[in-house]
Parts: sequence; C-alpha cells; structure tokens
Amino acid sequence: MKIFLRHLVLCALPVLFAAGAGYYFTKIQGSCGAMVGALFSGKCAGRQREYQARFQVAGAGFGILLAATPRRTRDTF
Repeated sequence: MKIFLRHLVLCALPVLFAAGAGYYFTKIQGSCGAMVGALFSGKCAGRQREYQARFQVAGAGFGILLAATPRRTRDTF
C-alpha cells in the first residue's frame, strides 16, 4: 500500500504543479482591460491565454522532473 501511495503521489506531481502554475499566473496577471485598456483587450486575451498555457507547461515540466528524479532509499547506502 505504501508503494502504491508513493506512485500515486509521483504521478500526480505534474498535474498539481501545472494547476498551481496556472493558478499563480491568474493571480499575478490582472485582467486584459485593466492592463491595456478596453481598446486593445481583445488582442490581449489571446496572448494572455498563450502565456498561461506556457506557465502550465513549465509547471508540468517541473513536476515531471521532480517525479523522475531518483530518490535515495535506505538500501542504497
């Protein structure tokens, strides 16, 4: 059971990091209308979604690297 939970946590890391990065991006980024004004907010929305997707991919990549990093166990000493 311990091994199953460990694998479950390791598999969930990329998803959790991607969701966390997307949430962080929406917290630090204001609305498009507030940033560039009402005139250019239509063009800004697509760019904002693109940057949020990049944040999520970077977060998932970090989660994958963290999950793929070998761990030391007691028998490797």
